[in-house]
Order: sequence, then C-alpha cells, then structure tokens
Amino acid sequence: MHFWRDLWIGLTLVCCGIACILVLRPSIIAGNKHNKVVALALTCAGYSASPGFLHMWFWRDERYLKTVPVGHFVFGGLSVAIGALIYALKVPERFIKRKVDYIGNSHNIFHILGIVGFLLYIRGSVRMYHER
Repeated sequence: MHFWRDLWIGLTLVCCGIACILVLRPSIIAGNKHNKVVALALTCAGYSASPGFLHMWFWRDERYLKTVPVGHFVFGGLSVAIGALIYALKVPERFIKRKVDYIGNSHNIFHILGIVGFLLYIRGSVRMYHER
C-alpha cells in the first residue's frame, strides 16, 4: 500500500511542479500558445490524481477506506477542466470586446472554477477521512 501511495502522490507532485514552472516562467513558452499550454499543464496537474483515485476506488482495502465519494472528485475535476478550457479559449473576451477586461474575463472564471474544484476535492477528502 505504501508503494502505491508514494507513486500516486509523486506523480501528482511532479505534474503540479511542471505546471507551476510553466505558470511562473512564461518565457519558456513563446508566442500566443502560452495560454493553451498553461491550460493543458494545469488540467494535467489536476487530473494527475486520477490514477490514484481509480486505484483507490477499484482496489481499496476496506480496513483503511470504507467508501469513496466519487461525485466530489468527478465534479471537482470537471470544474477545473471547464475552467481551464474557458481560460485557453478566452471565451468571454473573444466575443465581448473591452466589456469584461476586469470582471468576468476568462482568467477570473478560471480561478473561480478552480477554487470550486479545490473545495469539492477537500470536501470529498474530509468525507473519506471521517468515514473510515
């Protein structure tokens, strides 16, 4: 069990580290592809927990974990993915020029949906912890 835990946590840390480097060093990605690459990296970082989640869901040991709140993790992942897609496509500001420069732009929507996803992940983790 310890091997699998360390493997899945290590995978998530590596993917999140790569996403952080790409976000903090935009000079790595040249040109207009920056937003799309960052959105893809953040989505990969968010979904890097999926193998561990699937392992936990299908091959969990009942002694350590009784239930897995699937809905929290699925909807949290969807929230982050939709936010990243909106950020990559620049949806509101592409169609509404100069009206959503400060409030309602794709960057703000991405952050809101990312926070919603994070809160759903936390809620699911808390439910798992208290039901063991």
